[in-house]
Amino acid sequence: MKQAAVKANNPSKELGSRLGLEAATGILEMSGFGVFPPPPGKISPIAVFRVLHGSFGAPNSPQNEGVDWGWILQSKLGKIGIWSMYGFIFLGPELAVAKNSLDETARQLVAEFQKASARPQTGKPVGELILNTYRTYAHLANTLTELAKSYESPVATHPESPGDWPNQQAVSHSPGASDTEENKQARQAIVTSAIFAHIVSLEGFLNLVYYLYLRPDLADERMRDRLERQELDVKLRLIGVFCDCFADPPISRNDEVFKAFCHLADIRKNLAHAKLLPAMTQALVVEQNRYPFFVSTGQSTTRYGISADPSDFTFEMLEKVSLICWILVAKLCRAMRPDVRRDFVIAHFGDRIRYMRDEAGQAKILLGVEEDKFRSELAEDYLKNANLNLALLNN
Repeated sequence: MKQAAVKANNPSKELGSRLGLEAATGILEMSGFGVFPPPPGKISPIAVFRVLHGSFGAPNSPQNEGVDWGWILQSKLGKIGIWSMYGFIFLGPELAVAKNSLDETARQLVAEFQKASARPQTGKPVGELILNTYRTYAHLANTLTELAKSYESPVATHPESPGDWPNQQAVSHSPGASDTEENKQARQAIVTSAIFAHIVSLEGFLNLVYYLYLRPDLADERMRDRLERQELDVKLRLIGVFCDCFADPPISRNDEVFKAFCHLADIRKNLAHAKLLPAMTQALVVEQNRYPFFVSTGQSTTRYGISADPSDFTFEMLEKVSLICWILVAKLCRAMRPDVRRDFVIAHFGDRIRYMRDEAGQAKILLGVEEDKFRSELAEDYLKNANLNLALLNN
């Protein structure tokens, strides 16, 4: 998913005088009496920017420069704010009695934005934008993990003798948790979904690196299509050969984190294709005094404390999957060339990544001023404290 980022052109400056608006001074408190949301999907952000910039000059609201923008406009009745990061017009709080008149001004602004949006949005491309699927699935996995905690199984105290059973009490790990069958099933479903989302986020990370940094001599449609179809472990082993962003070999088949990743890749395959594992098929039914009993003769594969059988998944296994994913991503980032590493690590925290390619086809990450400042410390801390010791998985 990619979009073109283009430079803005200046439209007519008649809008301000027609609507009685001018660029305001001071700030507009974000605790006013109402908002005026524009119709969804009918207004282009670049059209809004062009109309406002052409009519009132450069953005005058303190936003994240290079990332977000905004204007505060003054009328005789009060202030109006328009911010890209919120996607709506915010009516100033100081003159609530003028709300109807301000609403009408806001409606006229929206009409101008709609007319501008209907015109072709032409301009010189200065970059491209791609959706960061790694971030999308990592966020989903983390959200599901937090949800799973609310279903964490309570721990019962075990009596020392049968006479103590009436006094047994259940101690819950989280408020309101209950060890009902319904909660067990909900917890199992959430944990399984979170594990799958974590593993898919790794696939998204590999796809992101391949998309941005695949060697220009290999970056044709046929090669990209073949690479997308590769098994996860093969794609990881080849990433240092096919991508030109690494200073050092990023991974070795002897690395513990690679072996752990292969186990996760097998789990993903089992989940995606609903594979019947030996533990699911190698079971006998024996009869004892006319009562049937199920005796399993197969065992599920468990490595790094993580079972390959989804029915065995636990919250502790989910935490270990999360740790493997974090270690692997950090390891690949640390192996990148210095001229690539910092900007990529900063950008990979975002939902979308802006970039441009030079004439040779090399990708360069584009960062906003505030984006650079805000995330650079986070990126340095991330790389410095990335613990690559998989002994943590044995705890």
